[in-house]
Amino acid sequence: MLLQLIVELFGQYGWEWTTQPANTPLANVDDAAIFPAFAKDVTSLGGMTNGGRYLQCEQLWETLQKVWDNYPAEKIARAFVHHSQVAAAIYDCKGGDEFVREHKGLSFGVRRVCRPYYRDNDEDTGEEDPLDLNSLAPRELANAKGVVVEEISEGVDIDSDAARDLTDVTRRLKYGVPDMREHDIGDHLSLASLRLIAGDPAAVDVGRLSEEQKQRWDAFAAAYRDECAAAGETEC
Repeated sequence: MLLQLIVELFGQYGWEWTTQPANTPLANVDDAAIFPAFAKDVTSLGGMTNGGRYLQCEQLWETLQKVWDNYPAEKIARAFVHHSQVAAAIYDCKGGDEFVREHKGLSFGVRRVCRPYYRDNDEDTGEEDPLDLNSLAPRELANAKGVVVEEISEGVDIDSDAARDLTDVTRRLKYGVPDMREHDIGDHLSLASLRLIAGDPAAVDVGRLSEEQKQRWDAFAAAYRDECAAAGETEC
């Protein structure tokens, strides 16, 4: 029944089912960050409300729901930035985990590149919401919607060649973005993934892309067409 429900829901919403590495918890955002943080908060809240005794089914669910509702979106966003560094570290180690055994091997500099993002999601002005000068509340206590990543000290530019240069002294994150241009996209992404990325050309405003981004987009589109042809699909 569960698998049937998953198939129906994912088909209804156009989601794609993928698995995360079972034997590499560090490469799983939930195992590495979300679950430990939630467990700590549930234990803390349960201790205050239930005298340190084990929470039973309904109590546990209600407590977990409170933790989820109150967990800052900023921390979840940072967890995904950290996850990208884990992936880059694994890539740099050619699939290994030697970086874990290094001194401060899991300290990637994520906190110093992430600043809170406050603008409402339904706005598209390109600017953050202004400070309310009438409020005495510190900005840090506001409800952040996520984070903005300032990966290079001169500005936000995680896609540049400088961002990929591991020796660049302006780098603020520990690992650079791997240059995936040397890999064949079709060898690493499924047809469903390519369809999600390049299946609807109208969804991408090509005019706003840089030349490098346009070339990358064209590469995804070409890989999508090739995979469609290989699968015998004619509606790509």
